[in-house]
Amino acid sequence: MSLAARVTAAADHGGPRFLDRRFDSAGAVVSCPGNTVIAHIYDPAVLDILTDAQARLAETEAGGCFAWLPRASLHCTQFNGLIYAERSAAHWPFGLAVDATRAAADAFMREAFEAAEVPDTPFVVTPTRFYGHADDALGLGLTATDTAHPGMRAYRNALAAAAGLAHRPGHADYEFHITFAYLIRWPSIAAAEAFDAVTDTVLADVKAALPNIRFDQSEFCHFEGMTHFAVKSAKPLAR
Repeated sequence: MSLAARVTAAADHGGPRFLDRRFDSAGAVVSCPGNTVIAHIYDPAVLDILTDAQARLAETEAGGCFAWLPRASLHCTQFNGLIYAERSAAHWPFGLAVDATRAAADAFMREAFEAAEVPDTPFVVTPTRFYGHADDALGLGLTATDTAHPGMRAYRNALAAAAGLAHRPGHADYEFHITFAYLIRWPSIAAAEAFDAVTDTVLADVKAALPNIRFDQSEFCHFEGMTHFAVKSAKPLAR
């Protein structure tokens, strides 16, 4: 879905999905603590390309309608863990009490992280598309290379099994990605259409500059919001 299509469909139905859940209307981070399993991007050359893409999109008229994630937080989520406030049966692990404390939830998920074996295939991905407008965000979609694909998906499944979260909606068809930004207000249709055109150009440049991205480690992290992910444990990935 293009940004213009999303604005057309949703602009008269309240604010963007993550407004006041991830960021407020001024772009300030909103507390939404939890834990997750990710792979940060540490290569400065890769970060330069990604942050240049962010800057080019942010400079558009519609770019001011997004809260852009900082360079240090850019990552690929290998397995989305828990947001403490989301405790419905569909999003909470089997084997963990629904009223578990934050400390207990962290300990439970860290144990699952430690139990899941990292595959012996490298984690190498190819940027494919910008997406996420249906969820009022902007992400760079990633496709695993032929060598990496079985291991990346198997690792995600192993983490889900260890955590008792294989039932969670969206698990099976999850698309690996790097989140760039979250919408905090609706742009005009004209601004959204212009943004879509720039996005196409930026994507072509990113794909030319980054035919693949390699991740070096898997990290169990805590977070208070979407701008910082504190690494609590890490495992090397195959190279």
